[in-house]
Amino acid sequence: MKQFLAGMGLSLGLGLLSAQTQEPVRDDALRFSMVSESVRTDGSFELCIARAPQGPCIENLMAAYETLVYDASGKEIWSGLWMGEKKRVQFSKALPQAQTMLIRATKPFVVNRSSGARIHQSKPMELKITLK
Repeated sequence: MKQFLAGMGLSLGLGLLSAQTQEPVRDDALRFSMVSESVRTDGSFELCIARAPQGPCIENLMAAYETLVYDASGKEIWSGLWMGEKKRVQFSKALPQAQTMLIRATKPFVVNRSSGARIHQSKPMELKITLK
């Protein structure tokens, strides 16, 4: 029994070692893409990760991000952190004075929800938009 457990521990350890030594996946073409936005009227927006600014969303990718909302004078009027698990964000109220919004990933990678693998990037994704 001890030999069996020792063998299992060794094979698990070698498996973890080989997983750690794999070449990291890198994709600098990934970016945030705004699906819909109505921050000024109902305090919501929908965001996804895509390979092109208005390209199709890649549903199984997520990234933690911060959202910063500014008024016309450039003063920050709202900020928050999101885990990136949900595509749609709903603020507690509409922000009619909002002019621009900055969405910035907290880390330079995205996570594949299906496998848990990280896809690295040279810098965190960022999206700045003028609100409607």
